[in-house]
Amino acid sequence: AEGSYAELETRQNTYQINVQASPTFVAGSPGLFPGTIDLSHITWANAPVSILSFARDTLDRTKQAAVGGVWTGKALTLKSDVSYTQSSNTLFFSGLTLGGTAANFTQDLSTDVPSTSIAGTNLLAPANLQYTGISYRFRQFKGEQTTGRFDGEYEFSDGFINTLLAGVRVARRGASNASGLIVA
Repeated sequence: AEGSYAELETRQNTYQINVQASPTFVAGSPGLFPGTIDLSHITWANAPVSILSFARDTLDRTKQAAVGGVWTGKALTLKSDVSYTQSSNTLFFSGLTLGGTAANFTQDLSTDVPSTSIAGTNLLAPANLQYTGISYRFRQFKGEQTTGRFDGEYEFSDGFINTLLAGVRVARRGASNASGLIVA
């Protein structure tokens, strides 16, 4: 017989600034890699900005129990085991999204370590940002499985067939997945 229990808790806080290329760029800012038509650097004008800040926490739990045995007689061996597993995952997600515009967004791929920068807009000033949405999710996933196995082996002392093996395995699995996303 054996049993096990495992629990894993993950806490994640993320902050992201996403800037997109805009339809217009600063005149004279595009540059190409020498001898190619590949863009090495450019400064985009009035580039859309989205700032995301969210918490994503999960709790995973797994419980398992199993019991089995073997019986051996003169010519017959019987083996069996039964197990039960129960698992759950709880997800909590909450995030805020703000939007704005960067006056100048520069991308430079010409250096050993590519870089990006924003100029002409203070992204720390609340007046330069607008509320664009909030997401909230509380979601629980659950699963369980019950399995059983029974095997038999019979050894013949004479004849054309030396050993006869037979067995059966049955498993029943269930799971739930509930939605829980709220976007405002």
